Amino acid sequence: MRREWSAWIKNRDWGAFEAEAKRDPSQILADTVAELERGFDTKPDRRALRKVLYLLLQAGIEPSPIDPVDEEESRDASDTFAAGLLASADGEGCSWVVYGEQSGDKVLWLETVLHATDGIVDAAERTTPVEEAETTLERYRHTPRPPIVCGPVPPEYALSRIAGALGRQKGRAPSVVAYWGKILSRAEEAPHPADSLAAADATEKQRFQLALEVLPALPWRLELGSASPLLVQLYEDREANKDRGEKETQAARDALVAGRRAALFTQEVVADHALRLRDLAWITHTRAPEDAAVVLATALDLEARGAESDYARAVMEKTLYMLFESIREARERERAEANA
Repeated sequence: MRREWSAWIKNRDWGAFEAEAKRDPSQILADTVAELERGFDTKPDRRALRKVLYLLLQAGIEPSPIDPVDEEESRDASDTFAAGLLASADGEGCSWVVYGEQSGDKVLWLETVLHATDGIVDAAERTTPVEEAETTLERYRHTPRPPIVCGPVPPEYALSRIAGALGRQKGRAPSVVAYWGKILSRAEEAPHPADSLAAADATEKQRFQLALEVLPALPWRLELGSASPLLVQLYEDREANKDRGEKETQAARDALVAGRRAALFTQEVVADHALRLRDLAWITHTRAPEDAAVVLATALDLEARGAESDYARAVMEKTLYMLFESIREARERERAEANA
């Protein structure tokens, strides 16, 4: 163990270990952190240390086995099938998460639809022979339809994500979930896999355009009802100030939109959309790492600046456009019915 690590351990500065894992991953670091993780009883300490181990694992470094018995157990565990899948959020903010684990000669699967505030809104389960596990997993991967994209996640993260949704359940959970209560109760909070990725030095334009041009993000918007008062304000302001110049009109519009945007992008909304972006970054990183880096940078910018972020500004404009189009289409239908 390196000398400077002693102070980190004394002060429980796990953030320093995390930074070291990203800067200079090494076998001695993995062995030290693994030993610390086994030695602490408190959940926050162990959770932080497991995140460091996860980052090291992403770098291809695993802790050394303690003895031949542990090595054999590790080899047996690696032969046991487990899988996790995650799909990007739909227009309602629902994410599809699948978890599978082996039980004897069978694999138990839990399919869930998770919402940021409502918890688990739908769930189903199935059991397949273990020899069909990979085929079933591949079938799951091709279940979501475009623009939704899907990709694998660490099984422990999929289980953690489902357990977290159950913890914030607002209504009655689907009955299927009750049978998974014991498995979900053992789930420990896992770091988001996108935490191991590097963010790009994205431009303002890239972050703004992401919400308008990246296909999986196109359906994402604010609730149309929440933006309706703003559309009324914009209309009334325009009607009351018809003599105003173009620059003054634009300035007044920008002020109204900015004020409403600040009210709509609450802490919960920011967290919801930031998670959607992190999910999308992880799902796309294997086939388009440069795109994933921009998506992650957009998530970080949203978390840092909230309503003033480039993504929030784009989503606000997109929501207003969708609202305007929905009102226009409704009026056209009314006129068509009246003339029929």
